[in-house]
Amino acid sequence: MDLYLRSTIRVEALAGLCNLSSGHFQRAFKASLGETPHKYVTRRRMEMACRMMADTAEPLCRIALECGMTDQAHLTNSFRRLYGIAPNAWRKRMLLEKSGYGVPETTVAPLN
Repeated sequence: MDLYLRSTIRVEALAGLCNLSSGHFQRAFKASLGETPHKYVTRRRMEMACRMMADTAEPLCRIALECGMTDQAHLTNSFRRLYGIAPNAWRKRMLLEKSGYGVPETTVAPLN
């Protein structure tokens, strides 16, 4: 799934690859990985966004699209829901931390 994070990933297509119904696939996925396919994809997209925000100067709107989000607002809402902070504020904290100023790493979302 990581290869397709930039595009729409449908549970039906994944289930079809495994010759399972969508419901059975979702239950088996959660039993195996401890989270639903949707949460897994969202988490992986947010991890990708974290890497891009930390390693590039790309604007958030471009990062959002590169990570398979529909727009910057979608990225912001998903990021805030997962990490409890807006992506721009997270990026600023990471930049301050890298420069030797700011908050300790344990208080911000992990880079993964």
